[in-house]
Amino acid sequence: MKIKCILMIIAFAFALVSCENENSTQIPRPIKKLIKEQRKGCLESVLKYNYQGQTVYYFDSSCPDFYETIYDENGNIVCQMGGISGNGDNKCPCFFDDATLVEEIWRR
Repeated sequence: MKIKCILMIIAFAFALVSCENENSTQIPRPIKKLIKEQRKGCLESVLKYNYQGQTVYYFDSSCPDFYETIYDENGNIVCQMGGISGNGDNKCPCFFDDATLVEEIWRR
């Protein structure tokens, strides 16, 4: 009986580890790096979108007057919204009209 309990605990631990690794591999390495760099600041959440035929990541800031930045899978800036003027860089003024939300990948 004791051996069965130990084996069940070991199997459960392996299941947890494999699920965690599976989910984390779906996030591109440059995006993981950006999250790690920004999570101690104003980063509130990261949302994955489909936008103009590519996968992009929306980094939502909780600080007033900070840009909310959209990155491609390689960590390159696609555009920025918000900021002091509220207009960002005007590179994607209709982002929320044209983008399709896929999932939230990170939250504070």
